[in-house]
Amino acid sequence: MEGFFLSENEDSNWTIGGRVDISGKELGANIGLTKQGSSGTSKSEFSDVNRDGFIDFISNGKYYENEQGRGFKEGVGFKGAKNGSIKISEAEKREIEKAHYFQEGIKSWRSPVSGIVLISIDVKKSDDTKLCVYRSKRDADSEKLYECTDKKTYEFETDIRRGEYIYFVSETDNRVKIGAGIEASIKIEYKKYMRDELLGRNIQYLFPNKTYNEPEKEIINLYDEELIEDEDADEDFNTKKRSIWSLKSDYLSLIDEKAIEKALSLRYYGYIGKEIKKGEFEKLYEKYGNKSGIENIIKYDGGFKEYIHTGDKNGNLNQYEMSQFISQADNQTLKNLTGYKDSEKLRYPLFYENGDKYYRDILKVSENNEREQRKGGYESEEKILVGKIRGKEYEIRKEGVYKLYEQGIKNEEAKVIVDKKTKNIKVLLKRKEKAGYESYINLINKHIGCVISEKEYEKGIVEVIQKDLDYRLNRIEILSGEVYERIKERLAFKKGKYVKIKELYERYEDGYKIKNDVEEESVLGIIEALIDVRKEGKIYIKESISSGERRLREICIFTEEEAEKIGKEYFERIEADYELRYQIKRDISEEEKEKLIKSLKIYEGYKYDFAYFEYDGLKKEYKTKRENLAKEEVKNFLEYLESYYYEKVELIIEYPSSSLYPVKNGEIEVAKIKDGQFVIEYEEIKKI
Repeated sequence: MEGFFLSENEDSNWTIGGRVDISGKELGANIGLTKQGSSGTSKSEFSDVNRDGFIDFISNGKYYENEQGRGFKEGVGFKGAKNGSIKISEAEKREIEKAHYFQEGIKSWRSPVSGIVLISIDVKKSDDTKLCVYRSKRDADSEKLYECTDKKTYEFETDIRRGEYIYFVSETDNRVKIGAGIEASIKIEYKKYMRDELLGRNIQYLFPNKTYNEPEKEIINLYDEELIEDEDADEDFNTKKRSIWSLKSDYLSLIDEKAIEKALSLRYYGYIGKEIKKGEFEKLYEKYGNKSGIENIIKYDGGFKEYIHTGDKNGNLNQYEMSQFISQADNQTLKNLTGYKDSEKLRYPLFYENGDKYYRDILKVSENNEREQRKGGYESEEKILVGKIRGKEYEIRKEGVYKLYEQGIKNEEAKVIVDKKTKNIKVLLKRKEKAGYESYINLINKHIGCVISEKEYEKGIVEVIQKDLDYRLNRIEILSGEVYERIKERLAFKKGKYVKIKELYERYEDGYKIKNDVEEESVLGIIEALIDVRKEGKIYIKESISSGERRLREICIFTEEEAEKIGKEYFERIEADYELRYQIKRDISEEEKEKLIKSLKIYEGYKYDFAYFEYDGLKKEYKTKRENLAKEEVKNFLEYLESYYYEKVELIIEYPSSSLYPVKNGEIEVAKIKDGQFVIEYEEIKKI
């Protein structure tokens, strides 16, 4: 067991602490406590409580301070103990024995880390003796946690802070005969472990509340700028304005690592700590002028290998002396005092909005300046791609509510949080309340993307741009009344002379059909007439608006290029003088007709109805220029498709200083970023 235990000091058969057996094979210790004799009723012990090297007297959770061998003070609550040389003379021992003659056992354990511990005591033998467990908190009286009286196993949990003690004391009274005792096996194990409690314990940031000088770029985001009247302006001229920068009320939560380093270089800090690591303290001590001044207010803790700012013997902290001592630190020493050195690197304390401290690791998953398929940050109507983490693909699917999927499998524990104001997304993977650390994915800075897939483009054209568009399909053999009216006065060749096209058609139902005796030479004239009457640059002949405010376009003849783009499978070729012409095939099915209409809408949308996009045949995607986003119709089109991307996708791990990590088999699970990868490691906790 590591920790601090009261010494066993034998002198003239005097045993301080009773008989203690420490087992090296298990966590804990076996102790055997035997009553030697007693003439009083106090449950008592001796220990160097105030760390002055003289043994003090403890009785019923109170201690009587040994005034350097001259006697004992009034009893007060004891607040801790440590190993120390025991200086006591034979005469003093005899004086103490007159009032309290006994030899009972006491064993203590000092916590190296804050947390929650499970204490197991297996009482194997008990002869009218009880084993009591006390906890000694800093700056508070000791507290009895448990009494063990019977031959059985006792288990209980207790919280404990770094440096506090757990005492195991055998207690008897004067009626118990000499030779009675208790034998027990003690085991202490952490159940929860405060891994990062030392973060930011020494330095606080002291930024100027107001400044007339523009703050450095690393810290300017901590300030609000305001224009005020310049009282020093020349009265002969117009009143001038000047800027004043005021520290934001929530500046702590806005601080990042760069801001911290800038603050330290500008000496925007104050010392608030109590403990300083041995190496840092001694580096400052070597060059400090008033060594006696600092010696009076500092004590060394050999267990933690650090110096404690305790104040002088009268309780005066002398903070000015301490601040002077710290002020001589160079920038690197100051960084070391501010930061927290874990196994990898120096960590600076950041702050939550409530003031709690944490540090973090960040893994850049993706960074984008445009929407790109198959890349983290890409959003579509169905999902948002996160990217690859630990060799697995992550994505957020839109299922009414957002859900995280990992390699195609829903992660039921993850929680997706959307900020309604910024549209940023936070995906909680591990919560600090459960794991100790908190890991999450951040998708930040959402933008409209100018690149969309073929599928998205077609959907947008059909459902947005052309949603109110219908077609009437005409063939040379049968024309609608609208188309007939457009070409009836035009001429076609028939049997050696030109005739008006109206002479080649006859009334049929709601339209007109070509007469049976019309020959091929006349049909050529009709084809060219139908091409000529089309809207310039368009494939339709006429557009009308119905009472339902839907547009109706009349179509009939197409060029070879148009048929190629729309889909030749929907057309049949017809003879013409100089160029190939096409019309919609006679036996087109309803299913084919539906597909044709969709293709017609897409063609017209791309060609002239919504000509803001260029097609990339290699990537099979459409792209518009960013300046086109200023046009409302383009912006609405892309928003309908949910054509977005996130500028940054990051995996962030936060390590709150006050978090408790669950302990399993002597280890804690910790997520880390190492060599640009997200990994899970199992750290062995400090032995106890």
